[in-house]
Amino acid sequence: MSEPQTQLENKTGAILLESAVLRFMSTADTQTQVTFATYIEKHQADDNLLEVLAAEFPKFTEILNEEIASTQADLQSLLQK
Repeated sequence: MSEPQTQLENKTGAILLESAVLRFMSTADTQTQVTFATYIEKHQADDNLLEVLAAEFPKFTEILNEEIASTQADLQSLLQK
């Protein structure tokens, strides 16, 4: 894989993750928001961060999967034009 492609994939992943976090936080109650944010702050460099978030916050995983599916659908639509 080329470096520009890897950079694009990393940026796309970061955008999807940020969008999912924002959506999740906007729908979560205050305690969940605090717990979620605190966990991310403490463990942001962990290799298994997404797996742990998926286990602890299933709604976040649902939202992240929706963001991924939406982006894939948008890309498919663009490619068909």
